[in-house]
Amino acid sequence: MKRLLLFLIIPVITGSLSGQDIEKQPVSQKPVLYEKLYLHTDRDLYSTGDTIWFKSYLVSGMTNKLIEGYKNIYVQLVESGGKVVANRLLLSVNGESKGDIAIPDSINDGQYTLRVFTKYLKNFGEESLFHKRIWISTPKSSLNLEFTQEENTDPIDVMFFPEGGNLVLNAVNYVAFKAVDSSGKGIGVKGQIMDGDGNIINSFESGFMGMGKFVLMPSEGKTYYAKVEGYPRFLYRFENILENGVSIHYSDEGADVLVSVIRNIKKQGAQKFYLAGSHKGVVLFQKEIELNDINYTEVIGKNRFPLGISKISLLDTDFHIIAERLVFISDGDFNNVDIEIDKEEFRTREKVNININPRFEESDTIKGNFSVSVVNDNYMGSNGNTLSLQSYLLIDSDLKGAIESPARYFSNDEGMAAEKKLDLLMMVQGWRSYYWDEIIKKASEDLDGWDDAGLTISGHVSRLLRDKPVVGGEVVIGPFS
Repeated sequence: MKRLLLFLIIPVITGSLSGQDIEKQPVSQKPVLYEKLYLHTDRDLYSTGDTIWFKSYLVSGMTNKLIEGYKNIYVQLVESGGKVVANRLLLSVNGESKGDIAIPDSINDGQYTLRVFTKYLKNFGEESLFHKRIWISTPKSSLNLEFTQEENTDPIDVMFFPEGGNLVLNAVNYVAFKAVDSSGKGIGVKGQIMDGDGNIINSFESGFMGMGKFVLMPSEGKTYYAKVEGYPRFLYRFENILENGVSIHYSDEGADVLVSVIRNIKKQGAQKFYLAGSHKGVVLFQKEIELNDINYTEVIGKNRFPLGISKISLLDTDFHIIAERLVFISDGDFNNVDIEIDKEEFRTREKVNININPRFEESDTIKGNFSVSVVNDNYMGSNGNTLSLQSYLLIDSDLKGAIESPARYFSNDEGMAAEKKLDLLMMVQGWRSYYWDEIIKKASEDLDGWDDAGLTISGHVSRLLRDKPVVGGEVVIGPFS
């Protein structure tokens, strides 16, 4: 008897903001023409002779809704050295297509990449294309397909990210950090913040994927260092602490969010700023504020933000950005369907009945498009589910750089809720790496490939001898036996 795991993936549908939510917009931009691609495969681990089954989802980059009409989807299987070993051309119909790649017995064992794109997406560079790693090996039991790492004794690296972008003197600064090993994987650490006299100012400890945060309030004439327990050679010095700088702090308060503007407590006089929120280049709100005290706090309803990553910016009166912070806005419920099966255990090739019940109001008319993978429960190995449609559309495709195990950010752990994981990701991975800043610049250009659909065949018909044209000849293209 075998126990089964079901993986269900559906497109994410975002809401939209009404014009009443938008105030003055001196830097507002119109929505850009952009698309996203996701390839759902039946699994990640394959043997030679297997078939890779997949389904593609082509959605609007702005709304995450399926794109209507016809579009060519290009799928490549690429070996680790960069050689393309298989190509497939799919026709996306109203945002969906499906296909397969038969893996030849002669293929080498190792890690491969599924590279998926449209001609239009290639205008935006390699980072806009969809990539998924898979592993191919000679036939083995799934019990043997564990991807373990040897114990790493190399030095670690710890990176520090002040919230808003800068450390400010005599101000409460929230600082995020991430510790990684030599392979770039997050690693758990503990440490202390010390001043130049060796006094412990604060302690820190990572909570998820090597990430965490702490508070630091630097004073004049002092230097500050970070030390990590168990790594006596690691010493990080905090530099570029601004006397006249301003930082921002974000906190989630359920139905609302709080955004605080913080400055040096010794700073005197009023300062005027603009506090703005934007989503994929479109300004959601902008308000002129005046800072008379050491901080200013604005309460903003979550209903002013679409689902996903948005950007909160603090600008001076000349509209120069002086502090910035990415935030992830959600309703806290990342599962919008319930899945039930008629029993827990099944025999080989036994019929499985699945009930899918959406968690929407009965009057809701939203339609879903589904694809399901069924695998043995020990197929996942030690790494767990590393990628999903949800994580790709909402975080992977909006941030630059690789994200370690992105699907895990949408599940609650015993030690940390999904919302807190995502907020750490925004402070660390989202620090100066919002991919939409680059998309907006390129999308304003006249780009090719948006209308790419189907095949174009051209040529001429001539007689077999002497190459003379066939007047009134007819060409038929179709299947042949």
